[in-house]
Amino acid sequence: MKKAILFMLALMLALGTAALPAGAASAYKPVNGAGGNTLDTVLLSETLQLQWQDTPIPALIYTYSISQTPEIVSIGAVSAVAGAPTVQVGTAAAGASAVLDYSAKTEADVTRASVENGSTVTDTITVNFSGVVFSEPGIYRYTLTKAKSGSDADAATNDDPSKFIDVYISDENDADGKLSATAVAVSNAPGSSTKDSAYTDQYPKNRSDLTIAKTVSGSQASREQYFRFSVTLSSTVNGTVYPVDLTNAEAATQATVYDSETHTNPASITAAGTTAAQDFYLKHGQSIVIRNITTGIAYTVVEDASSSAGYMVSAEVSGDTQGVTNTAAQDGTVTDTALDSAATVTFTNAKPEITPTGVSLPTGASVIGILAAAALAAALLAGRRRKEDAAG
Repeated sequence: MKKAILFMLALMLALGTAALPAGAASAYKPVNGAGGNTLDTVLLSETLQLQWQDTPIPALIYTYSISQTPEIVSIGAVSAVAGAPTVQVGTAAAGASAVLDYSAKTEADVTRASVENGSTVTDTITVNFSGVVFSEPGIYRYTLTKAKSGSDADAATNDDPSKFIDVYISDENDADGKLSATAVAVSNAPGSSTKDSAYTDQYPKNRSDLTIAKTVSGSQASREQYFRFSVTLSSTVNGTVYPVDLTNAEAATQATVYDSETHTNPASITAAGTTAAQDFYLKHGQSIVIRNITTGIAYTVVEDASSSAGYMVSAEVSGDTQGVTNTAAQDGTVTDTALDSAATVTFTNAKPEITPTGVSLPTGASVIGILAAAALAAALLAGRRRKEDAAG
């Protein structure tokens, strides 16, 4: 009898255990990619601002990558997540990463505006969670990273290279244990209360001014003579326009005794391929400013030897001096491998006083004075002798 009772108790225990839920996860109806209980897509925007209306579309690529497994911010577990999100740009193929290639864009993709940073190219970034199943409540954090590449990458910004997407999965306390995605937050820092689902980038970034100034010294130097400068910017983007400030120079130079021709100083330089070159004409006290030179652009300034004949040439560079080679005293040239901040190149042409027959003017004046005094003394002496002779 005891054996029969024990057997019945064991059977009842086994049947009761089998009737219990297999675990906490099985008590919920998960958030999945089908039906009304669905977490689907998160949309972000990418806006590239072109500095000027005529700034060309850069050879620039942004690559967006979405983490395939989440970080657990609060309750929940990685084991409660099945599947992985995808990311895509526009209507391109979706995957763990997606590419936004601006070199594939055309003018039809650009909205042009005649204000600084007003011309834009805009795209949509889609993060899709329809293939992800969440089977427990919690906050699940995914990281969307952005990297840049391409030949113009150094000249462009990379706004918010990491964005954080927090997925909030909640138990609605329904009788059927249904889970739901109650919120999705996109921020630029983990847990930040500032939400931002937009990227804003600029091309080009960090622009600097290059000033070229002219001064002369010495009593024989002409303040009216124009000197020719050849300016070359290297590693430029074809079609880029660099404004030139002529406030302290002349758009059209005058003909003078020292330079019988007239010349034109342009108000801008336009890049042809990877270089932008232009000649400028400056006289004493004048200067030009080439504006909006992208960080990393190299420059060369050469004072033409024919226009500076008879002068001793030197130059001084102030501001950004890193990478500068100054051989103005030898060949009239100043170069910089990469302009990183504002710089001023001042060329000084000196023409010392010319002394005739090797006698300095002060000494010559003294000799003339002595000779004049001697002549006067001789005349006075001669007059006195004549009077004495007449008296005798």
